[in-house]
Amino acid sequence: MRLANLQYTARPIEAETLSVILPLLAEACAEGADLVALPECATIMAKDRNTLMEEAGNEATSRGLSTLREAAARHQRWLLIGSLLLNADSGDGQMVNRSLLISPDGAIHARYDKIHMFDAELGDGQHYRESDHYIPGTTAMLAHTPLATIGMTICYDLRFPGLYRTLAEAGA
Repeated sequence: MRLANLQYTARPIEAETLSVILPLLAEACAEGADLVALPECATIMAKDRNTLMEEAGNEATSRGLSTLREAAARHQRWLLIGSLLLNADSGDGQMVNRSLLISPDGAIHARYDKIHMFDAELGDGQHYRESDHYIPGTTAMLAHTPLATIGMTICYDLRFPGLYRTLAEAGA
């Protein structure tokens, strides 16, 4: 299996970020990648919550997700979206931080919502609380593909070895 990991800086406007991702994805596929991985917050990174929510959409309406699904199908490659910030279906102003594995036909093969929210008090009196705005996931995700069995996690999850032990014992 040949894996490509794309590195770039997500922007506050999703269309701008997609204009960076799509050529990188095409290049990785042209160089023989079987699976291409994107980072957490793959298509949007905005400080302003209103901008973020307007740009994000939900899983059914996300322009970023539909564009990336089309690209996976066009290139006939597996695409692991590290995460998309999506409006929760609850409609209460909360969001989810969701990783999606897209199959070579563009279908959503697996999805995982980040379980462990990053809540931290910084030394200078500032704080960061994902749990104020994001609904945590409740279930570990093991995605079976012809390439590999993938344990899906997002960023801060790495601080919790029990999740990785569970995924490894299940076959990841």
